[in-house]
Formats: sequence, structure tokens, C-alpha cells
Amino acid sequence: VYAEFLIKGGQAPQGRIEIEQVATELPDEPRVHMMFGALGLAEGRWTDALLEYQIALEKGQKYQFVDDKRKSEFIAKCHLGLGTVYERRKDWKAARAEFEKWVEFDPKNGS
Repeated sequence: VYAEFLIKGGQAPQGRIEIEQVATELPDEPRVHMMFGALGLAEGRWTDALLEYQIALEKGQKYQFVDDKRKSEFIAKCHLGLGTVYERRKDWKAARAEFEKWVEFDPKNGS
């Protein structure tokens, strides 16, 4: 949470340090990879973002979330992140496939 606060507050380098610390302490935590994916997108590092979102999705499918709703929300965000990466890379077919998966998990989202 602190790392996300730092990143959204324009202190990405300090936020990255915090995420690295969490990654060391909680290696199976999928949200760490989600944060690294978001950083990759924000910094224009599409390949890094792609790999991090893929890892987040893989770990998120196995992770024990508090409830099924949170798991579905997390997986939806992974597909959104992947779709965004593919869109930025102009891989329209892959982007569409990820956005369709996103909508499957979040059908009420008008975006």
C-alpha cells in the first residue's frame, strides 16, 4: 500500500524500492508483479510490463485471496494490463483477446 501511495504521488523510484522489498519478503504475492507491470507501463517499458503482468496472472490464479470476488478483480486487472501492453505495442489481435477476457471478469465495466 505504501509503495502504491509513493508511485501515485510521483515518487516512483522510492515506490520501486518498497516493491522490491515486498518481493523479497513475499515472493508468492501476485500484487507485487501487478505493481511492477504498472510501473513498466508508466515508464514505457512494454516488455517488462508484459512479463510482470504474465507472472501476476499466473501467480494470481494460484493465490489464496480473501474471497472469489477479489480474485476475479485481480485477474481482470491482469487482463486489462496485458491488453494495454499489447495495445501500446500495436498488437491489436492480442490486445483484443485480453480486453475480451477482461470483460468476462468485469462485464459491468463500461470502459
